[in-house]
Amino acid sequence: MEDLIDVREPLESFLAELMFQVGTWKESQRRQVLLDFRRVDFIDSMAIGHLVRLYLECKRQGIQLRTVNVASIPRRSLVHAGVTELLGLGHQTPPDIDDSTETAW
Repeated sequence: MEDLIDVREPLESFLAELMFQVGTWKESQRRQVLLDFRRVDFIDSMAIGHLVRLYLECKRQGIQLRTVNVASIPRRSLVHAGVTELLGLGHQTPPDIDDSTETAW
């Protein structure tokens, strides 16, 4: 079973709310959750931290967490943080970013 969740701002509180839902996702047999970032124009390091914690909790519960429809500005932040592959975006570097500036997690 797969769910598509429309991500909204403020990101930190929204992602923190999702952390409380992971247990119910497991109970309802969800195997994959897609976070739709279509309406997100910016993501800061604090929100990235919440996103990584959410990813780790989902992984611990046997749920695959992926991000979709990530615009170029938030994608740049995720590339710089080195979490694109972790979040299912693969190694997708926007054209104006040099790969040598990436930080590994």
